[in-house]
Order: sequence, then structure tokens, then C-alpha cells
Amino acid sequence: MDTNIKKIVEREIKLIYDPMVLQNPTSVAKIVKILSGPEFTRIDIVTAPDTIKYNSDWWVNIHKEIYITPVNTNIKLSLLEVINIPLAPKVYFFKNRYELIAFTLVFPALPKDITTFDIIESNLPDTKYSSWFNFYGVRLESQYAFQNTSLYAFNNN
Repeated sequence: MDTNIKKIVEREIKLIYDPMVLQNPTSVAKIVKILSGPEFTRIDIVTAPDTIKYNSDWWVNIHKEIYITPVNTNIKLSLLEVINIPLAPKVYFFKNRYELIAFTLVFPALPKDITTFDIIESNLPDTKYSSWFNFYGVRLESQYAFQNTSLYAFNNN
């Protein structure tokens, strides 16, 4: 065997579309995709104003204190990066009642053996003027069996 050939290191990255979620924060927020790998957990969410309750000052943001936590553990993985949604106290005002906002949250990698976790923006109760992006029982499994995908990343070391 040629000693100049570098070892190829393989690591699995799970790509989950439409993950199973035990409890969504509202009917107008949905996790559309999770990318879970050895270095990070990426969560793509779509949200929109409630078309029944909508008024012209409907806004959205995310608090930097949001975290993910594997169920039945004390582990809290803090937000690393946010894409396409302002961090509080900044806000984004929806242009109309039908506008959709897609945004991404990036956290450290979940422990390898974890299959279910929660996303917690706040432990405070929802109010008339605010609600939180709290998702409970998020499974690293699609609602549709055919949509669970494993990707492999290769490093030349």
C-alpha cells in the first residue's frame, strides 16, 4: 500500500426534512429541516403572521438566549449563529399577512446518541403581545420515512 495515500475520515451528517415535533410553539411556525453533524446542529424554520390575528405591526425576532436541550438531560447548547432573523431587541415587521420568513439557527453538535431534543427560546409564558419559539419533542426523524437522509463528509488527513 502506498504510504503517501492519506487516510480518508468519514463522518455522518444527518439531514432531516419535516422532522417529527411533539409540540410546535404556534400554528404559524414550522421546522422544515435539520442538519445534524459532528460539528454543529442547523435548524431551518419558516414562520408567518397568524392570518386571523394579523395587524400591521406584527413582528418577529429571536432571543440570543435560545438553546437546544436533549430531552431528559441537563445539557444546554447555546445559539452560535442566526441567519435571516434579527436578534432581540431588533425586530422584523411583516409586510403583509401572507409573508413567510425562513430563518436558520445554528447550535453546537448534539451528542451522538441523542434522538429527541427541545428548542427553548424562553421559559416565560406566552402573552397577548409575545410568544416564543419553543418546540418540544423534536425528533431527528422525518414525518415521512423516505425523507431521512445520511450524508457523508470526507476529510483528507
